[in-house]
Amino acid sequence: MYALRSRVNALRRKMALELAVVRLRRLAQEYCVQWTVAVSGRRAAPGSHPFVRTVVDAGFRLPTFMAVHSYLDGCRSRSAIPECDGLLRSLLPWSATLGLLVTLGDAAPL
Repeated sequence: MYALRSRVNALRRKMALELAVVRLRRLAQEYCVQWTVAVSGRRAAPGSHPFVRTVVDAGFRLPTFMAVHSYLDGCRSRSAIPECDGLLRSLLPWSATLGLLVTLGDAAPL
C-alpha cells in the first residue's frame, strides 16, 4: 500500500503543472459561459472578483490576480467576451511558454 501511495504522489508531483491547468481551465470555461449568458441577456457582465474568489476557493493562491483583473477589465472596456485561454494566460503566464495552452495559430482546423 505504501509503495502504491508513493508512486501516486510522485506522479502528482510530476504532473502538477498540467493538473493546475486542467483544474483552472474548468473554472475559466464556466466563467466565460457566465459572461456570455449575461451579455446575451443584455445584463452586466460578471465582475472579476467572483472569478478570483472561485479560484481561491478551489485552493489556488497565485500572484497573478491583478493580471486577471486587468484582462477582464480590458474585455469589458472593448465589449469583448473573454477567452478561456486568455484567462489561463493571465493566471498562469508560464503555461503558454511550456506549451500547456493551445494558441490560436496552433489550433487544429475545423
